[in-house]
Amino acid sequence: MKPLNIVIVLSYLSTGGAERVAVNYANWLINNTNCKLTFIIFNESETLYSLDEKITKIFLIKKDTQLEKVQKIFKRIIDYRKYLNQINPDIIMTMFQKTTLYTLICKPKKTLIISSERCNINKRPFFKRNISKLVASMCDGYIFQTKRMANLYPLKVREKSIVIPNSVSLTLKNKKRIIKKHIVGMGRLTSQKGFDILILSFADFVKVHSDYKLFIIGDGEEKNNLIKLVHKLNLDNKVVFLGNQKEPENYLLESEMFILSSRYEGMPNALMEAMACGLPCISTNCEAGPSELIENYKNGILVEVDNIKELSSKMIELASNKDLQEKLGENAKKILLTNSPDKIFSSYYNYMKDVYQNSIKKGV
Repeated sequence: MKPLNIVIVLSYLSTGGAERVAVNYANWLINNTNCKLTFIIFNESETLYSLDEKITKIFLIKKDTQLEKVQKIFKRIIDYRKYLNQINPDIIMTMFQKTTLYTLICKPKKTLIISSERCNINKRPFFKRNISKLVASMCDGYIFQTKRMANLYPLKVREKSIVIPNSVSLTLKNKKRIIKKHIVGMGRLTSQKGFDILILSFADFVKVHSDYKLFIIGDGEEKNNLIKLVHKLNLDNKVVFLGNQKEPENYLLESEMFILSSRYEGMPNALMEAMACGLPCISTNCEAGPSELIENYKNGILVEVDNIKELSSKMIELASNKDLQEKLGENAKKILLTNSPDKIFSSYYNYMKDVYQNSIKKGV
């Protein structure tokens, strides 16, 4: 088979789990295959992620572009179509509904689209949920992170799809754990991630274990509300907001436990990274994701969503039981083998080749 000509497209290359997956997959592709690769980003922004210098990178809207919203839409369509016609890719990989819609409008006739669902569509409004299903049905292939997420889609989509979990994206570089009395949470500071529940649970936790601190990695729209909550609970000297971190493992490795307090998820990269660092983890058992990573009390602990009392009690139990911490942490580290980049990204690439070869056989 000839080397594939692949385009990966994102709206932004700022922060986020999907963006990290796309960048890591692109870097893996350029260093492990003979494919031609182009990365197209709709909007230029600051980023924590580094694309290999061998990858061609195109921004459709520069940071300093002064255009109205409607003007930006038309500019994206015109420029995106122009670049795609120049590149004439075999496959375009999209990560979100928005980029997939643009791609359906702009792609060359024989180019295939492989898209991916990164979240639980049941949490979207009715109209957007059904648009997601319609757009997915128009793609040539689809990648789901979990079986539960795949089952939310029509049979027509599932028949041409594959389930591939996320890879562990951390490179620990022989860094070692130096455990302090720190608890850590990580993710976008949005309602979805439930950091309000984590802070409220921590407030109960420190009544028993007063010598601990909570570190929160990430940024987002709820930051000011969370800071106000910390102040209201008199936890200003106990809760530290670290913002986005390029090497979050530096904080993970020195923490005693990791908490994922999300109300819903896709496949939580933050949880996977904490497990890879050998942290004992407590996670909400939200509809998709954590239960496919954690076997309760074997390699982590699962708690009910939005249950402050249960979360704080499990945090207290874990802080008081060093043997349990060691057991959960050691078992959690096995994710480095089950979800290694080579294993996961080989599955991505093999699926792409299968979709392409099947299209050739069908004469598409």
